[in-house]
Amino acid sequence: MAPVSTLTLLSIVPSVCQLTMFSIDRVQLMFALNNVRCMVVANNILCLALGTGRVIRIDLDHPEVVDDFDLPKKSKETGSIERIFLDPTGSHLIISTTIGDNYILHYQSSKPKQLGRLKGLNVTSIAWSPEEHSRSTGAILLGCSNGAVYESMIEPSNEYFKREDRYARQVWSAPDGEAITGLYAFHGSGERHVIASSSSKIWHWRGKIANRGPNDALPAYTKLFERVSPHIEEFAPGNFDAFAISPEKAHKQPPSTFAWVNGVGVMHGQLAKADEGDGGALFSEAQLVLGDQLGIGQKPIKSVMLTEYHILILVDRTVYGVNRFNNRVVFQERFEADSGQENEEIIGFCADTRIGTYWAYSQKELFEIKLTGDESKEIWKTLLESEEYDSALQMANDPYSRDVVCTAYGEKLLKQKDYSRAAKLLGDSTLPFETASLTFVEADQLDALYIYLSGKLKHLNKRNKIQRVIITSWIIELFMERLNALDDHISASQILDENSSKLSQKATAQEDFKSFIKSNVNDLDRDTVYEVITSHGRRDELLYFADLVKDSTFVLNYWIRMEKWDEALHILRVENDPRLTYKYSTVLLVNAPRATVDTWMRISNLDPAKLVPALMTYVSKRRSSGVNQAVRYLKYAIETLDVKDVVVYNTLITIYAADSSQDESPLLQSLQELSSSGAALDYDYALRICMQCNRLESSVYIYSVIGMYEEALRLALKRNDNELAASIADKPSNDPELRKTLWLEVAEHMVKQDGKFETAIDLLNRCELLKIEDLLPFFPDFTSISSFKRQVISSLEGYNDSISQLNKEMESSVATSNNLKEEIKKFQRRYMIIEPGEGCAICNFPLATRRFYVFPCQHAFHFDCLLNAINSSSDIKARRQLSEINTNGKEVSDAMDAVLSQKCVLCSESVIDSIDAPIVHPTDPDSAMWEI
Repeated sequence: MAPVSTLTLLSIVPSVCQLTMFSIDRVQLMFALNNVRCMVVANNILCLALGTGRVIRIDLDHPEVVDDFDLPKKSKETGSIERIFLDPTGSHLIISTTIGDNYILHYQSSKPKQLGRLKGLNVTSIAWSPEEHSRSTGAILLGCSNGAVYESMIEPSNEYFKREDRYARQVWSAPDGEAITGLYAFHGSGERHVIASSSSKIWHWRGKIANRGPNDALPAYTKLFERVSPHIEEFAPGNFDAFAISPEKAHKQPPSTFAWVNGVGVMHGQLAKADEGDGGALFSEAQLVLGDQLGIGQKPIKSVMLTEYHILILVDRTVYGVNRFNNRVVFQERFEADSGQENEEIIGFCADTRIGTYWAYSQKELFEIKLTGDESKEIWKTLLESEEYDSALQMANDPYSRDVVCTAYGEKLLKQKDYSRAAKLLGDSTLPFETASLTFVEADQLDALYIYLSGKLKHLNKRNKIQRVIITSWIIELFMERLNALDDHISASQILDENSSKLSQKATAQEDFKSFIKSNVNDLDRDTVYEVITSHGRRDELLYFADLVKDSTFVLNYWIRMEKWDEALHILRVENDPRLTYKYSTVLLVNAPRATVDTWMRISNLDPAKLVPALMTYVSKRRSSGVNQAVRYLKYAIETLDVKDVVVYNTLITIYAADSSQDESPLLQSLQELSSSGAALDYDYALRICMQCNRLESSVYIYSVIGMYEEALRLALKRNDNELAASIADKPSNDPELRKTLWLEVAEHMVKQDGKFETAIDLLNRCELLKIEDLLPFFPDFTSISSFKRQVISSLEGYNDSISQLNKEMESSVATSNNLKEEIKKFQRRYMIIEPGEGCAICNFPLATRRFYVFPCQHAFHFDCLLNAINSSSDIKARRQLSEINTNGKEVSDAMDAVLSQKCVLCSESVIDSIDAPIVHPTDPDSAMWEI
């Protein structure tokens, strides 16, 4: 495949005349066209056959590269090219010559190869396989000039001895031997359809073909032509032969229309009709465009093409556009010729059915017919005039056209009493709302009214809030009437099958109702819907709507009015809303205490303090002897939720204290647990309520906790609870004096209570602070103390031991005093030995030259050097002491010595304090030499 750089497209020049829907553009090449015999276009591949035997191929996606090829043999040997055929994918080009030689040129091949099995066949048309194959053509049908139809499969091969045409078999022949000018094969409802045409006849076969794989070299169509008799339509023969199919639609949908030129005009029809009945409708329902309709007189139709909605017809150099729905000519335009070529004949049309491009050509000219507007724009009017409403709806693409069609179609259906379909259409139209609604109401067609209202609601702007509310409320009313009617039918019906049908209808209606309010919840007026549903007594629908709009208050009120406590509590659990819980806490707790507390425990973020009124109301009305649910919840709040609110503590204590039971242990245990946990109890309130309810043991405990041991002890003794009193007396372990006082009070009470010596002895054993002499005053004056002989002796021995210990301590103190006096005398005689010539640690001059000081650390200083060092140090205290001595005018004496000899200026802590002082002071004259 040798690219020819000189054969490139130069430009596409639009003609002077522009059509309203189509334009004719002349295609100019960088080379002159001459002697063009035929042209084909498929999948954006354009092929031209020239009278010289050359084939030009252009990929329109890359028009700058053009390939040209010559047949392997000279034209004298093979004849001139008569026709070329290109499959819809643009992959396989079949070339047929005047003497019956046929060649195949694959898209990726650079050399045409002769098809030996097809030698001698003057191919006039080809039906390509409906299935697309990667390399082979699949099973194809070839129509010949002698009326014969052959089946073949062509697969390009690089092997020298392997033929491309795998087989060739004649499957049918026209009875009168007319040339087969058109062939088309397509899929139907599980069957294969074949259309063949000549200049005067058109045939249609429908049936099964043999199931063959893509590489099976076996015929597939033989049995179809043997077993199936075709439908035939016959007209006067035409001067030119042409057969066309419409372009593929979007998403690779197959062509839908065919057109065939005959001696009368152009026959066209829907390929889908081939599947109806026995297939005869393909021709019987086809239409015919007569030559008289075009106003062409006796001029023959030379070629035809199909767009999606129009037929393009070629007569001389004029193209006619015909609306294929009403056969009206909607435009015509003449192909403008260059000067000197006015009489140049247009050979024909060719169309790329896959891409949807349309072409015309002569021997020297090439034209492209382009769509310049929306081809379907006015088609809907044509269909509406012919009352093809469904097709008109499909073609109505803008709001205006759709409205016109919907209104006309809906009114037509109303006359036919097809109310449901009419309602759907009128709901999409602008017919006055009152008119349409009244029509359905007067006809008692509530289901149709529902369909209509739903359609209006769908198209109503969201900003029309009031209208949307009115429509949605009306639809709710229709739902309720429908459901009530079904319930009445179910109640009245005794037939099982009929009942089952009504139950199914009711279930469907309920689902539709739920779906409707879900979709339009924002357009519903809550109070209106409540009123409508309530007026019809539809409880389930009422609750469903309230639940959908999350109106928990309404649902709760409803269940509480119905005394359905479990259902009400279920709503609380689902909502998990503390506000609702507080609001309905009292009524629910009083009527369903256990379930209510269970629910409270499952709701997060509750403030138990806000539930106290409900708890106290419950306690006041409680009559059962079971578990106190108020106590249960309060303990849960304290122990599990770790609530620290004093109100909660006080409530629990109040409930325990006010309980009719005489058992004080739960109250006391609760107080002990709260106290041990560090809870901030209001002890004043707790003590007051315990005293008020005569809970003495708990009162004693509270007195003890707050440190009022005397009051606690007196209260315990008042109850004659000596053990409790003794335990209280032992509590102030850190205050022996108070503890002894408390024990004395206990001892006095116990001794005076029974007067037994054993009691006093037991008290002495229990408290080590008590002595026998402390207890004796509590006995009567003439009591014999013989029973205390051992305790008295023990007490006296203890006093004796104490006196001995005091004597030892006095002797030790005297010895220590004498030692201190001796050390002082030795210190006064302490001295240091210095070496001759030893210098001052500051100025390095000999110490002996003037007055000096020596420290235990072996550092020695002149008096004046030491004085200057201290004054310039960071020891503020020493500097202040020296300043005071000078200020007072005192002589340097013992006071001065006392200050200077306190510590060494080189190794004391004052040296550490000077760590942040600069080594070289800024005022030092030599500071400049330290600069870096």
